[in-house]
Amino acid sequence: MDDFASGLDAENTGILLVHAVNPWGMKNLRRVNENNVDINRNFHWDENFDPQINPDYEPLMPLLNPPSPLSNQLLSDADFYTRFFWSLIRFGFSRMRQGMANGQYRHPCGVYFGGNATLESTQFMRGLLPKAFDGVFCCVRCF
Repeated sequence: MDDFASGLDAENTGILLVHAVNPWGMKNLRRVNENNVDINRNFHWDENFDPQINPDYEPLMPLLNPPSPLSNQLLSDADFYTRFFWSLIRFGFSRMRQGMANGQYRHPCGVYFGGNATLESTQFMRGLLPKAFDGVFCCVRCF
């Protein structure tokens, strides 16, 4: 911070530091909270949000969320790569990337789960950000 802050103009620059919006994830080195909710994917949730937003996730479920635990590492790896390349051929790289990157909102135990309601931390940040940026000129297109 010393190196970064020294180059800022205090007359027209402010810094807002928000520490540990996801303390459980920070402690456990995970993006998700203690309920497997990816905080980043929860941020856009509102009362009009459609949990069906990412239909490309469903066909990728067997690849991303294996139905049983690993038994033999070598066989499990071979099975994964077979399913991965089959999915790549079937759906294409772009559709697979979007299916994974967009997250999902229907399977609480699955990867990239964005939750099924607004988290308390999301509500906090939604309240904080407008106050923090009130009256600030923004030259970058935000949201």
